[in-house]
Amino acid sequence: MRGRWHLYLGVLIKNLVLFLIGVLILDYMAVLGHINAELYNSDVYGDYLDMVSHLPESVKKVIEKHVSLEQLAREMAMDALGLSSIRELMKDHLQVAYDFLSNPFEKTGSGYEYYTYILKSLLLVVLTELFILTFGLYLGLRAGYKGGKTDRLLSLLTPLFSAIPSWFIAVVLLYMLYWKVSLLPIDFEGYLRRTSIDGGSLPVVYIIGLLLPVFTLVVAMIWEYAFNVRNLVRFESNEGHVLYDRAKGLPDRRIMKKLLRTALPAFLTFTTYNFLEIMMSAFVVEVIFDIHGVGWILAYSFRLGHGVNGVAFRYNSYGVFFAAFVMMLFYFINAVVMESLYIHLDPRVGKEGRE
Repeated sequence: MRGRWHLYLGVLIKNLVLFLIGVLILDYMAVLGHINAELYNSDVYGDYLDMVSHLPESVKKVIEKHVSLEQLAREMAMDALGLSSIRELMKDHLQVAYDFLSNPFEKTGSGYEYYTYILKSLLLVVLTELFILTFGLYLGLRAGYKGGKTDRLLSLLTPLFSAIPSWFIAVVLLYMLYWKVSLLPIDFEGYLRRTSIDGGSLPVVYIIGLLLPVFTLVVAMIWEYAFNVRNLVRFESNEGHVLYDRAKGLPDRRIMKKLLRTALPAFLTFTTYNFLEIMMSAFVVEVIFDIHGVGWILAYSFRLGHGVNGVAFRYNSYGVFFAAFVMMLFYFINAVVMESLYIHLDPRVGKEGRE
């Protein structure tokens, strides 16, 4: 630890820079979406575009030396609609993120504190990761070292579940565990309200309400994780030190423990770069099970509706950016923790330069 502090600091700085760059890029994209939605829902842009296209050719040539006709019509439409510049809108989004961080207990218009949205998504993702890490490591280690039925089962289920989206598994589990046997609640917010009125324990309510969503994500994703561990362990099992331990007659439990320590750093790297996949699947599951988390905010921040001129695109750029900001924040924390654990567990890290 003492000789590796600079490595931990490097992990923190690298991920902080990536976090800030990602936030700015997503902020810019959210602003562009807001502007395009406003222009799409109005005829103003089309009117100005038609106007500049009918200007005399001599005037067009002078204008196009400085800006394209489409960009000119776009800027005129933005002024007419009262839209701020991209920079100002980006500042407004960042101010919303700052206000949340400085006062997470502030309530939304629907009466919920902002932090509750993040808490629900965080619990869903963390519980899912804990189950996947625990059982994925066990299945992969057993299949990679001992083979047999576990290996054959893993080899069969991994490609199968890799082709099935999490929302489809959610629908199947809804049919099996709710509509057939009414075993677990499917409406998280409704279950939360009912048990709160009855005076139930809030932590217990959260755990029971999230059981089915977590089970859905684990069933959808654990096989790929376990299969990667299986491949790592299978490769490591043919190394000389493992063959030597077997020849010495060491118990399988002790050898598997050493294999786990060897394979765990690589598995943590895989977990780090697949965290966004888990998070996006969790956001989809939130909508299916009516969990008012970050994914629920994102889903209801843009949708189609009906306006005076026909179809209208309703786009809440603040909700989209808030969801993107929290997603990047989750990824930043996960990356720092997982990469730091990798440095701590892998004895080879930090020694390359001294050899």
